[in-house]
Amino acid sequence: MSSDASTWEQLGNRFYRKNEVYQMDWVHRNKGRGIGLEGLIVAVGYYGGPIATTRDARLALEVRGSAARPSIDIYSASGFHESSIPWEGPRIVSLGWNAEESLVVVAEDANVHVFDVFRKKFLRKFSMGQLATDAGVLGAKMCPEGRGLVVLTNDSRFFSVADFGEPKVRRLAEIPPPAMPAVPGEEQDYVSNEVSAWTIIQNGRTIEVVVAAHNDLYVLDPKEAWEPLLEQSQLGRYNALSVSPNGRLIALCNDTGKISVFTTNFTENITSFDTQSRVPPRQLEWCGSDSVVAYWDQLGTGTLLMVGPGSQFINYNYDHRIHLAPEPDGVRIITETSHEYLEAVPEVVEKIFGLGFSKYPGAMLYQARQKFEQKDPLADDHIRNIKDDPDNPDSLAMAVEQCIAAAGHELETATQRSLLRAARFGMDFMNKNPRSFLEMVQTLRVLWHVRDYHVAIPLSYRQFKLLTTEALIDRLIARNIFWLAYLICDYLKLTDSHTTNRVLVYWASSMVSKDANDDTIARTITDKIQDRRGISYAEIAREATLQGKPDLAIRLLDHEPKFSEQIPQLLNMGEDALALGKAVESGDTGLAHLVIMSIRQKTSGKGDFLRFIHTRPGARELFLQHCRQSERETLRDYYYQHDLLRDYSHMLIEDAYAEKSVDGSIRLLREATRSYHQAKDPFMQKESEDAARLLEAQKALEQVIKKPFVDLPLGDTIYECILSGDQDRANRLKKDFKVPDKRFWWIKVKALGQAGNWAEMERFSKSKRPPIGYEPFAKECIDKSNGFEAKKYIIKIPSIEERIPLYLKINGFAEAVDCAAQLKNDELYDMIASSAKGRRDVLKMIADRRAGIVR
Repeated sequence: MSSDASTWEQLGNRFYRKNEVYQMDWVHRNKGRGIGLEGLIVAVGYYGGPIATTRDARLALEVRGSAARPSIDIYSASGFHESSIPWEGPRIVSLGWNAEESLVVVAEDANVHVFDVFRKKFLRKFSMGQLATDAGVLGAKMCPEGRGLVVLTNDSRFFSVADFGEPKVRRLAEIPPPAMPAVPGEEQDYVSNEVSAWTIIQNGRTIEVVVAAHNDLYVLDPKEAWEPLLEQSQLGRYNALSVSPNGRLIALCNDTGKISVFTTNFTENITSFDTQSRVPPRQLEWCGSDSVVAYWDQLGTGTLLMVGPGSQFINYNYDHRIHLAPEPDGVRIITETSHEYLEAVPEVVEKIFGLGFSKYPGAMLYQARQKFEQKDPLADDHIRNIKDDPDNPDSLAMAVEQCIAAAGHELETATQRSLLRAARFGMDFMNKNPRSFLEMVQTLRVLWHVRDYHVAIPLSYRQFKLLTTEALIDRLIARNIFWLAYLICDYLKLTDSHTTNRVLVYWASSMVSKDANDDTIARTITDKIQDRRGISYAEIAREATLQGKPDLAIRLLDHEPKFSEQIPQLLNMGEDALALGKAVESGDTGLAHLVIMSIRQKTSGKGDFLRFIHTRPGARELFLQHCRQSERETLRDYYYQHDLLRDYSHMLIEDAYAEKSVDGSIRLLREATRSYHQAKDPFMQKESEDAARLLEAQKALEQVIKKPFVDLPLGDTIYECILSGDQDRANRLKKDFKVPDKRFWWIKVKALGQAGNWAEMERFSKSKRPPIGYEPFAKECIDKSNGFEAKKYIIKIPSIEERIPLYLKINGFAEAVDCAAQLKNDELYDMIASSAKGRRDVLKMIADRRAGIVR
């Protein structure tokens, strides 16, 4: 990516440059020789990703010794050998990289294996379906930027997966049969070799496959297959197809060597070029989205042909096998000795350093800075020309932005510095400095570090913007380059972001595998991250558990602020008691119940679990509360097992009153009586026994009186007996349950009054001196509006003063006046007069008594 315009190649109205990014490390390790790409399946990761190679078992290469055992070798973009994956499965058909830089291996049995090559972990395996397995896989290709996968089976069927996270296999439409045999009168097998080339078009989760088969072209999707309407001159047997990175164009190469470019809906033929080669290209790729690159190799040498608009071309020759890896803005060229990058020269760079653009604002500002460094007074003229441009008053700001943008597209540090100095020079003549200058300086510093030979992520500026900072940091994390990931976060002021925390969590997770004692590792980790908010210690502890270090995991979990993250992990580790203690400490009853039930499921017997929970007071109360609500039988077993007889008896009482059958309630009450006896609680023993006897009596009453008695209180039971006229049973209940006389007399008076049994009430009042007095009798008669009966009892009340209010309630004014006269109390006269409400007869009676006149 040099600014030396003399090395550029012109293709139509664009310039292209090819630069060496790295001398491959594998050259040094193989004593000056490359690894030799002949006979290898090669896959290069997107956005400057790693390189995977494996021996192509379809090629008859003689191998001996350990080399005969197949393996997948992983290299960095600079050729450094990262790791090897032993392979013992079926023949590998294809290698690829998904968007997360996981290696995707497709085997001929239609199984897809996904590996984390940096952490040397197998992630997952899934099948492309039984139909694909039965037919066997002939070929496979990754969707653009690794967002999906399509496989071609030996019976010429296609199956796709649009998302590796949720690998749902979809079968694409069948290739339509040919209209007629290729040779009239002869049958031809169109099954095994009918597909001569194919490529993928992806739009979101929708995948289409463009297929060249028996001299025709088809587009397949999950629902249908359709044939583009091409002119007869454009038809033929296509042997290579490729879709541009932006998905808008498709390149096709046929068996006559003609390369054609169409829009992907095949409505427009953009260009055509005759390569005059009937040999199919080994690879047909795109350099960005505006030129096509075809590669042929023969007898160990290679030719790279780049075709652009207007049928113009550029040739590059190689003396060994190469591999092409397309990127959004160019194409990577992996050779046996080097890693090169071929790209269109960005327009802003072309106009600053190219010929014929001396009036371009960015070029003028760059020249002005150079003149200034040479102490040439022309520098001032250049600045004035830019500022005083009558056609563009913002010309200086534009020039600054152009120099900043050009710096981003340069690889050499010296060129970047020159362009940024030019931008800074122009900013000195501006009132406002653009923020883009600082952003570009930060970006270039990040790119300088990640492009380093040992890091080997050779991103261009455009690729970095497409990839995003967060994704780049994820890639550094995956490679275990934590120090650089953290420095980038710190440099870009991401110290409070989730991204920085993720770096620290992965760093700490890698620390747990170190060969050191748990205390040292725990102290190292906590010292580094203890002051940061939002760190997931649970995730680090999970890695410690996987590494077989439970004590370290527990130490780390002690620092986890979220109980909801701590506790599940402790349960998975078998630390049930510790998990239960944490759950109770959290105060979250839902979480505590979850832990209790989890421990209960893991405990072999109910008795063992009840003994365990009994020793944990906080958890015990929560569990017992749960049992009271929904597991009464377990609660009963708990009380009985731990000799909690009083609690056990209380529960029996509760169950007795919740029992629907009378006999069941009586049985439970009898059991409670015995339990209270064992608990040496005489009061509750007698209460439960009385309750059982009352239920038995109520059951008998229902059978005789034919009305509901069960569950009534004792007083109400006696009341209902009297109300029903059964005085004998009421008296028996009084005797059996030792009902006090006063309480019984109150109940009976109320019941007789309610029944209107005035004769029985009078007989009852005369049976003996009422322990409750005569006032209750009088009041009950008054409540039932029977003044005649009330007078019988009012007269018997010893207190003359207490009789007066009762007489007044039944309008017995004469009797009330007589009582007042006996007491000679004027206040009582006044009370009577007030109650009389102006009745003249009553007022005259009061006046006569006051005057001493007795009538």
